[in-house]
Amino acid sequence: MREIHHRTANNLALISSLVQLSEQEATQSETVHALSGLDARILAIVKAHEMMQKRPAAETLSLIEFLHDIASSAEKAFGAQGRRISISVGGDDFQVKSDAAIDLGLVVNELIVNALKHAFQDQKKGNIDLRCDSTQDGPVICVKDDGRGLSDGEEHPEKSRSLGWRMIRRLSKQYGGTIEVDRTQGFTVSILFDGALLT
Repeated sequence: MREIHHRTANNLALISSLVQLSEQEATQSETVHALSGLDARILAIVKAHEMMQKRPAAETLSLIEFLHDIASSAEKAFGAQGRRISISVGGDDFQVKSDAAIDLGLVVNELIVNALKHAFQDQKKGNIDLRCDSTQDGPVICVKDDGRGLSDGEEHPEKSRSLGWRMIRRLSKQYGGTIEVDRTQGFTVSILFDGALLT
């Protein structure tokens, strides 16, 4: 199994390199953003396979450790030049099944990338806080930024038909996830998952 994860990670890393080359050659900003998003999604899966190949029994992952890697990869992929955006990761650690970890990684990656792309457009610095917390109702994953928030009349992103938000809703629902959004200070997305998510 470790060899399979190793080969899968290598193959995906090669695809990521090809995407990055295409991004460097792209001339349209819309294309650059689309390729950056695609690369971040690929790297999220690469990180999961890299972690699984290091474990003696590659069936579960430490969610906090995995999300640290996801946050680092997203920050690197979108490395906003001239802006200082810090991403902190904290809270309770969970052991989750590897396939669930990949799905959660994609969800968190999308939320972080959305914040990096949209929350700090008019700011030179900012913060993104990623937390995992255990509650009586189940595990909660929260991604909060202190960016510009939403202006009156602006479309609520959680209702968006974009690929990213459709993926967030679908993968969250797959694990009994309920999405809540707070727009009072910056933008916060909290997802309460079914307790069955945990191993």
